[in-house]
Amino acid sequence: MYIEGSSRTWTVRTKDELSEAISSRDSRGGGVFWLASSGQQFPCMAIRSSGPAFDVHYFPLEGHPGYRYRSVPAEGTSSTVLFQYDGCDPYEGESVPREFTIPFDLALAIADHFMFSSSMYESTQWLEL
Repeated sequence: MYIEGSSRTWTVRTKDELSEAISSRDSRGGGVFWLASSGQQFPCMAIRSSGPAFDVHYFPLEGHPGYRYRSVPAEGTSSTVLFQYDGCDPYEGESVPREFTIPFDLALAIADHFMFSSSMYESTQWLEL
């Protein structure tokens, strides 16, 4: 699988290589990663990170607005998470609703599934955009 992000590119074949790629951080402590099978544009996946928080989008084909993975926010947590990464617009950071943020281990599981199947992780947690 081919990954582009944080001013780098990776070709990954294993879950460990995938983990290393999506856990890398840019100068602002975040990252944006585009994942696709080598030589193909679609389907593709976008994973953004900021500190320990991740969000995931899946795009099945060109022209489709995609799907966004939803989580169940923990009680007592703030309603948004500020995502900051190189190229973030606005530069100060983007407020992402907590319901769309997930921890690293889940982002890795979703990306690992995509790496071996080029399909969306099976879950009822996807929101079609």
